Amino acid sequence: MSRCSGTTKEPSSADDRRKSQHCLFGGKTYPQGHKFQPYPCTTCRCHRGHVTCAVEDCQEELNCLRHANETSPRAESCCSTCLEYGCRHTDGVLYRPGEVISQDDCSRCYCPQEGGQSTCDVTHSCPPTLCVDFEIRPGQCCPRCPRGM
Repeated sequence: MSRCSGTTKEPSSADDRRKSQHCLFGGKTYPQGHKFQPYPCTTCRCHRGHVTCAVEDCQEELNCLRHANETSPRAESCCSTCLEYGCRHTDGVLYRPGEVISQDDCSRCYCPQEGGQSTCDVTHSCPPTLCVDFEIRPGQCCPRCPRGM
């Protein structure tokens, strides 16, 4: 929660001290103990002539394709609700559920139907490599031993 404060004047008489229990914020006067919401997502309270405010912090949902507040501007919640999730791949691009991200002869990466993390599957099975100095040639999926086994 972020904090902010309003301003008050020092009391100069008994009558002023009684009035100092009120708070002035945004051109309005609020009584002692009163809670008010001057802006969306901000709740303030008058306490002994001082205003303290808290601003609701919202977590960013990195995989969200569509938020509730994008479709209805008078949302009940300060923070938007995600209506549809996608996948943010290692390239930083956000993909739709079911969308193929990349595909070649060796693998296929896609966004699962429920969104979240992108998934990559190997599309070509390779025999085990039994050497330590294997190489993979361009255009081939499987590693091979250049000097035999």
